[in-house]
Amino acid sequence: MSYSREIPLGEETDVIVCGGGPAGIGAAAGAARAGARVTLLEQYGFLGGMATAGLVLPFGDTQPAIARELFDRLEARGAANGWNYDPETFKLEANELLLEAGVELRFHTAFCDVMMSGNAVKGVVALSKSGLEALPCRVVIDCTADGDVAASAGAEFSKGRSDGRMQPVTLMFRMGGIDLERYRNYEQSDDRMEKALTKARDAGDVSPFTCSVMGFVPVPGGREVVINLSNFPGIDGTNARDLSRAEIETRREVFRITAALRKYVPGFEQAYLIDTAAHLGVRETRQIIGEYVLTAEDIFEAKKFEDGVARNIFEIDIHPLDGIGRASHTAKEVFRAKEPWVDIPYRCLVPRKIDNILVAGRCFSATHEAMGAARRMGPCMDMGHAAGAAAGLAARQNIKPREISAAAVQQELQRQNASG
Repeated sequence: MSYSREIPLGEETDVIVCGGGPAGIGAAAGAARAGARVTLLEQYGFLGGMATAGLVLPFGDTQPAIARELFDRLEARGAANGWNYDPETFKLEANELLLEAGVELRFHTAFCDVMMSGNAVKGVVALSKSGLEALPCRVVIDCTADGDVAASAGAEFSKGRSDGRMQPVTLMFRMGGIDLERYRNYEQSDDRMEKALTKARDAGDVSPFTCSVMGFVPVPGGREVVINLSNFPGIDGTNARDLSRAEIETRREVFRITAALRKYVPGFEQAYLIDTAAHLGVRETRQIIGEYVLTAEDIFEAKKFEDGVARNIFEIDIHPLDGIGRASHTAKEVFRAKEPWVDIPYRCLVPRKIDNILVAGRCFSATHEAMGAARRMGPCMDMGHAAGAAAGLAARQNIKPREISAAAVQQELQRQNASG
């Protein structure tokens, strides 16, 4: 049996950004401010990706200009405290920032396939409530986190560690009704919570994977916290069946965890579950192989590159692949001793052999270890901004993104940072 159908052809635009998470927000803003006509495709009805759908708070100390603009907006509304923020206000202000830049936002619209001519991307096929639509463009920026667009175009990629194993996933959740003062008096160190979780595990109240105190983050303006507490291993975030199984099991576990917190942790006696994240937190899937592959050695050396267009200021953060134990953090001392960042080269955003496409965010060209550092939302937004600036320049000059010089991208970023 075979299946075929005619797909309506939409109007051509300069740049299509697939994915509206931190990388996609940066990419759309960067491309539009470089003078390109930009359409952003997002599967949900809002922007933010892991920052909103994933409830991954805090955003993390970071340097990108787009992030600073966004958080200035949040602070003006009383919706941010440092890099902690209210996810609902984040959605609103991310919309406004991109609309003011002239970006067309296409919500409830998912990437489906690529349109190719030889080894060059000529557009994408999108799926929405309106049906299938072929959308031609000059440059596509893959901000799907999983490298879905680049992989569909035939780009080379790796997955996980050298043996193919990937970091575990986590379902974030939000609780309210907490006596934060009482909890803070109790929680003077991680060991306090670790003891409570040990009791819960020993009693069979939570799974063995609920073993790391990774984050209790207060949401500005209330008695709510976002909780990052357990790992779920053995999941391939590019496999729908795996994702479905993980969503089912982690949601079950959230209810066990919330009951255990009320039972064992002072201040949580009257706490209640507000919501679970709309999307599972996936830490690792595809790394698209680009013209350069960032390595652990680059992170340890806090290396600076001539074609550096983004920065990572975080240490290597890898969660145990079997899901048990705390995440390992390395390179902290190196970053303290040297200039505290590693450059991300433009070459890491340019897939080998495939033209008219750039990648930004978690799927950028890096090893398992280096991705473990630069997967945070700040560096992803920074990469997106750089990819957007490059895509805008390439579209305006009618050349391939790989033909744009890193110096031209750096100059455009400086112009935008100065005027944004």
